[in-house]
Amino acid sequence: MWKIAAEERKKFLLLLLLIAVAAGVFGYRLCSGGIADRALEAAALRFLEAGDAEDFELCRKLTGLDGERFAVFRANRSSLGALKSRTLVSRSPLRFNRRTGWLFFFDGKFENGTVREEIAVLTEPGREPDVYSVRYEYSRLPRPVSRTHYSGSGAAAIRAQVERCVQAYDSREWKYFEAIARRETGHERRGAGRGLENFRKRFGDPVARSLMQEVRYQETLPGCLHLGILRVTNRTSYKVKNITWVAEESVWLVLDRMDDQPRWEVYAFEPGKPQRLTPPPPKKKPVRKAKTT
Repeated sequence: MWKIAAEERKKFLLLLLLIAVAAGVFGYRLCSGGIADRALEAAALRFLEAGDAEDFELCRKLTGLDGERFAVFRANRSSLGALKSRTLVSRSPLRFNRRTGWLFFFDGKFENGTVREEIAVLTEPGREPDVYSVRYEYSRLPRPVSRTHYSGSGAAAIRAQVERCVQAYDSREWKYFEAIARRETGHERRGAGRGLENFRKRFGDPVARSLMQEVRYQETLPGCLHLGILRVTNRTSYKVKNITWVAEESVWLVLDRMDDQPRWEVYAFEPGKPQRLTPPPPKKKPVRKAKTT
């Protein structure tokens, strides 16, 4: 009986020892991996902070970007102005041959705009971390109110895009607006036409429209100098219960000069805020009854 108890005690102690060893190995790997991850994040922040300080010589030492891509980064960073805040929102693991690392996503608020900073950092044994790529993206394309009138080429192609957009609106083709939302936000948004559908329920079909009354232009966007924005303004009118309403509807188009065949494409539509054109009927003055004596 005592012999059996002693053997069970040995087995129990051996099991505890194995568990302790396994926990130690796991903890070491976890800690060492965490240290490596923090080193890569620190390298990413060091690069970005050097750009904040306009120390592009230090940025150049921290990355293997070729001359053209580095020049694009430098121009984009300069266009953003001073940094207000930066927050790490997510990261994804990377592997390139023998090199491993992380793709970090920061939300950066700057003097001239808010962008998503995407920076990839790779490393391999015996070498310092290397900034493999860096770029800026808008999580949602802005709708700037530009004062510059567009006088560039491609007016016929732009008009065709605008006509296609308003045709989808007039025919209640809400799937069209879900599709163009991919250009604005980077992903298809289900129900993107719901607000337009509610607007139509209130005001009905347009009774008249004058296309392209104004075409205003923003040549570049801070942080994304390859993007251009057009805002086309149409004038529309609606009639509800013998009351005429007028509105300035907007069609927004984006041009990506980095595409193989750059062209203007619709990414947003707004029906505008209708203003009452028909004046309300004058209020009837109450008829005062004559006093009786």
